[in-house]
Amino acid sequence: PYGITAGKDGKLFITDSKNSRVQVFDKDGGFLYDFGRDGSKDGELSYPLGIAMDNQERVFVVDSGNDRVSIFTTDGIFLDTIGVKGEEKGQFRDPTGVAVSIDNRVWVTDTGNNRVQVFDPQWNHLSSIGSSGSGRDNFSGPTGILADPSGKVVVSDSGNNRVHILNSNGS
Repeated sequence: PYGITAGKDGKLFITDSKNSRVQVFDKDGGFLYDFGRDGSKDGELSYPLGIAMDNQERVFVVDSGNDRVSIFTTDGIFLDTIGVKGEEKGQFRDPTGVAVSIDNRVWVTDTGNNRVQVFDPQWNHLSSIGSSGSGRDNFSGPTGILADPSGKVVVSDSGNNRVHILNSNGS
């Protein structure tokens, strides 16, 4: 297991990276069901890592092995993807973390490209934050990410052994 998020009903959604799936448990830890299987087609996953849920209870799964974010319903029905492999805006290289802010923006740690990418609620690319390095506005292998209820976004910058705290516009 790697990432975890919870639904409004208390169900736990946990990425099972080595088995390329998401497992769902009740609030007491009892197994309910899973979704996803190994592959690169729509609805398939390859080494899922981070996971988050928006206020409409759509499940965002960082599909690291496929360099994208896959989006599902809480029942595991595939909806869409964000991104493809690459270095341009809206593209990923080894993404790891995902968070959804209170305004339903999707924030993704694009680890291999040393940046955080932000998407609007319709999953259009809004911005890329940071670049490779150790300066104030740089990242070196950003991994974990959290959007808190106040609108702040916290990013773990693993390679620089620090945490960045961003406001809702990314600065």
